[in-house]
Amino acid sequence: MEIFRKKFSGVSKFSCNFGDDFGTMNHLIYKSKYLFALIFCSIFLAGCEEDFVLQRGEFKPKVVVNAAFTEGKPWKVSLSFSRDVLDNQSRIKPITNAEVYVI
Repeated sequence: MEIFRKKFSGVSKFSCNFGDDFGTMNHLIYKSKYLFALIFCSIFLAGCEEDFVLQRGEFKPKVVVNAAFTEGKPWKVSLSFSRDVLDNQSRIKPITNAEVYVI
């Protein structure tokens, strides 16, 4: 390793000449970073897979209250039955002719 001293406007600067060894070392470090990232990703992205079967009872719809209110204005309330999110055929059924009391 050769060290050269240069002076620029009163400030000393050092520069080092490492030859071909330093370039090779940088190249190996550069490659090892990508190799580490590749190994890391392959370990965490490849995993075991197990099927999970959800066991639950029969779905029972519940009453859902959706209300919007602002001070000084009439309240808007809609009532409906909940739907089964796991059943693509189920729909939200509105409740009509209901009376809502706020106590």
